[in-house]
Amino acid sequence: MSIDLFDINSLLSEEEQIVRNNVSRFVDENVKPIIQDCFESHSFPKQLIQPIAELGLLGSSIEGLWLCGHEFY
Repeated sequence: MSIDLFDINSLLSEEEQIVRNNVSRFVDENVKPIIQDCFESHSFPKQLIQPIAELGLLGSSIEGLWLCGHEFY
């Protein structure tokens, strides 16, 4: 993980830090190895949609009557 020069980490709840760490790990393991080929072939890595959904990253992130209610600043 990179150095947090602005101490942004202190603004994140424990749950948000877990999400950040999980997303970082997912990108390192699943996105970085294939993204250059996807870019060069002008293709979207559709095989990543389901794993991204399983991480809970698809769908709205704005709190409201019908939304999931994550906190973003």
